[in-house]
Amino acid sequence: MGDTSRASQLTNARPTLRLVPPLGEMPGAEPVRVVVVDDHPLLRDAVRMACEEDSRIQVVGEAGNGNAALDACARLQPDVLVLDVGLPGIDGFEVARRLKEQGSAVRILILTGMEDPSAVFESRRIGVDAFVEKQGTISDLPGAIRAVADGEWGFSPDQERRANQHLAALIKWARETSRAISSLTPRELDVLRLISEGVTTRQTAARLKLSQRTVESHISKLYSKLGVRTRVQAVVQASRLGLLEPN
Repeated sequence: MGDTSRASQLTNARPTLRLVPPLGEMPGAEPVRVVVVDDHPLLRDAVRMACEEDSRIQVVGEAGNGNAALDACARLQPDVLVLDVGLPGIDGFEVARRLKEQGSAVRILILTGMEDPSAVFESRRIGVDAFVEKQGTISDLPGAIRAVADGEWGFSPDQERRANQHLAALIKWARETSRAISSLTPRELDVLRLISEGVTTRQTAARLKLSQRTVESHISKLYSKLGVRTRVQAVVQASRLGLLEPN
């Protein structure tokens, strides 16, 4: 999808979540200083124009990649960083991680089109202050920026639910991995590695100096322990569990 259609989607789409409420008017208060980071100039323009509609927000800088984002934060010391995840060079997660490690006071609002639960989970794990999805209406963004600047928590209940589901999946995966690694014998791992190389049962028997019937027994036990029925499924499952080195 091109920049124009993406900017149109961001500007015209109906909101899919209710953002944290905007702050009240604060006469005489300094405007919230914002740096906008996105690799698409049209999307940066859309965010900047939305912010310009609110006199309490001042866009002091823009960046199109991760390194430029870090440089802008160091030079401009913004209050809020509006940050896309999919950036050339170092991605938005790495930008946020480095800023947190540096002890930067900037509040970080992730603005992304990613709907993957892992993106929400990673944002929470790093310590990002808000997570806004691009399919929401652009008019909600200034309120979210002001709320984040004021210390509000900017994750919706649905995003919290998705992050918790992803955490549960990670825990399940860790348990499966531990169980699989502890249950497989060194010989079964040898057979598994040869299966992943496309070696036949007869060739495996010759290489390992075993009888073909013994190899078949190892393969049967492998299938049972990995919960699979075929060689392809065994390789896929073993790769998912980290039992095989990537080629």
